[in-house]
Amino acid sequence: MLKQFPALLQCAQIFLDELVITNDVFNLYFDFA
Repeated sequence: MLKQFPALLQCAQIFLDELVITNDVFNLYFDFA
């Protein structure tokens, strides 16, 4: 389990980054809408 932990952490980080990007895109969209 501990060996997989860094990979899980990386996945979580990527997921959060995607979430932030998606949020920014939605904000831009609603600004123009």
